[in-house]
Amino acid sequence: MRPKKFPERVEKFGVVATIYKSKKKAKGFTIAYHVRGELVRKTRNSYEDAKQLALSVVEQKGNGELDVLTLTSQDCLLYRRAVAAVKPTGRPLDMAAHDYAEAVKLLGPDSLVEAVRFYLANRTQKLLSRTVEEVVTELLEIKRTNGRSRLYLIDLRLRLTRFAESFRCPIHTVEPTDIQRFLNGLKLAGRSRNNFRRAIGTLFRFAKVRRYVAPTHTGILEVEKASGVASEVQVFTVDELMVLMVAAKEDLIPALVIGAYAALRSEEIKRLDWSDFKWEEGHIEIRAAITKTGIRRLVPIPENLRQWLLPYRKTSGPVCPYKNLGNQFLKLAKAAGVM
Repeated sequence: MRPKKFPERVEKFGVVATIYKSKKKAKGFTIAYHVRGELVRKTRNSYEDAKQLALSVVEQKGNGELDVLTLTSQDCLLYRRAVAAVKPTGRPLDMAAHDYAEAVKLLGPDSLVEAVRFYLANRTQKLLSRTVEEVVTELLEIKRTNGRSRLYLIDLRLRLTRFAESFRCPIHTVEPTDIQRFLNGLKLAGRSRNNFRRAIGTLFRFAKVRRYVAPTHTGILEVEKASGVASEVQVFTVDELMVLMVAAKEDLIPALVIGAYAALRSEEIKRLDWSDFKWEEGHIEIRAAITKTGIRRLVPIPENLRQWLLPYRKTSGPVCPYKNLGNQFLKLAKAAGVM
């Protein structure tokens, strides 16, 4: 028998395993082959065992049976942890890893977990569906329960009812551009339009708290304020005030002097009752129900105001008989020639 030459190649289906004669031992052979690009070495004491292993390797590798990944103990630990982590989701590990990689690619340096939290906090599916009219009704009831003034509630109701009539839809579908178009369509002066804007802002802040609109809804922040030059406040001189008092009707004089000497608003004056005058204490009680802010305050009664009011003083009853006091003052100013 001819002596065998080493290394010996064992080849089948294009797969090669090589048998090497051990140099360190008198007996002993090494079989070398590649699996997934990694070199694998195994030893056998006899040539027959080495040849049998080499033939088995090329046979199995040719059938794809050895094309598997060899894991270290650390790799096995990481694998088990990964499988346990994704098990509750019901998704295969490879699909979960693919989704994670795609998400990280889209987010860049941002945190995937933080992105998911932001999405959950802002997704529209969590919103409670309410129409604009329903939210207006709820807001007005809350304001009334919290003790806001009757004047404030009337103003809010009138403005928001008009807004609700223009948007018969869920409030979360109303965009800032829709609000802007509504305000632009109002045939009103700039100040009145801005008052509408402010009331609508109150509505959307309330809706955001109640989860009727998304937390990211900007409300009126992106709605432009109306521009306009504020009218100049006119201050009457003492002589002009005397002309007005002489020309005024008797039932208008109390309102006129209260406005002049106590500096009350027309809306407050026309809601005053004679019982609000605390003559002994020396002040007028402006009840929360008649103020614009809904806050009670006390206004001093100066001596000149006391003297003017004494002839008209009553125990109770309305101080002013006119519903539109502003018009009465305008008519008086025209009639007296004081403009």
